[in-house]
Amino acid sequence: MKTFIQDKIRNIYHNPNCPYAKSLAKEDKRTINEHDAFERELIPCRHCQSLSYIFQNHMESYINNLKSKHLSYMLDGNWLLIQTEVSFWKIGYDRYAQKFFLFHGNTAPEDNIVTVHDKQDYHRQSDVMFMRSITEYFDYIYEHDRFRRGDYNCTPRGTKSQRDKCARAKKNLKKAERARVYALLEQMSTSA
Repeated sequence: MKTFIQDKIRNIYHNPNCPYAKSLAKEDKRTINEHDAFERELIPCRHCQSLSYIFQNHMESYINNLKSKHLSYMLDGNWLLIQTEVSFWKIGYDRYAQKFFLFHGNTAPEDNIVTVHDKQDYHRQSDVMFMRSITEYFDYIYEHDRFRRGDYNCTPRGTKSQRDKCARAKKNLKKAERARVYALLEQMSTSA
């Protein structure tokens, strides 16, 4: 179980490596666990319980993970913005629940994530509401966009909804292929 440092004066809890926790006087702090922080209704620190702090503490592994999946990223305040070939994504962090959440922009990106991300219409990704690990979202984004590009062999199939989506997509792909072949045959017959 995670341990935190409680600021007894302000009823705030910090990660042990938070600079604010380190600056507290010895008599003003105590070590507590996650359950105690919740039971005492303590407030999470705005600094060490933020997405930017978490990302910076694990930056090297996160960046390697993003690069291996060919995902572009930008940290914008308390949002991690991700751009793929087919869509935009926003990852946020709920410091009270200590979980990440995900928003998706359906439109294909233009040139630059910095200038375009705030103009996108995002929706909450309901099949993965909250996750404790940001790398799980990297994996989800990668698989989701592979599916959108038409790679149905590597589609997430963990839930019935995902299996049904995959089956519908394959069926629609075959239907579109048949329509294309019929259109070509008709075009050949009219030109002959």
